[in-house]
Amino acid sequence: MPTLLFQARDITENFSNAYVEQGQQYQQQGRVRDIKISADGSKIQSKVDGSRKKPYQVNIAVVLENDDVWLDGTCSCPIGYNCKHVTATLWQILTHQSSSSIPEDI
Repeated sequence: MPTLLFQARDITENFSNAYVEQGQQYQQQGRVRDIKISADGSKIQSKVDGSRKKPYQVNIAVVLENDDVWLDGTCSCPIGYNCKHVTATLWQILTHQSSSSIPEDI
């Protein structure tokens, strides 16, 4: 398992309440797949099933600055930045952090 640089509070501090809650719902519905995390934990990629036929591509940068954690996510959905698909990916990682189901691929 790659190193995780963020915790649940970092998600709630970096995203709106609506995206935090919607992302949790998407994660619980099993919409997140193909997660890849860099060995140092600073880059995350995934695919998230949304309202369109083709899954959305998610890319997240995890930036540590002093004692702060910044989560900077882009998505191929119409919103495009720090959306519910980004938070769904982050929730999925936290939910499965103790398993070896998330590869170090990027």
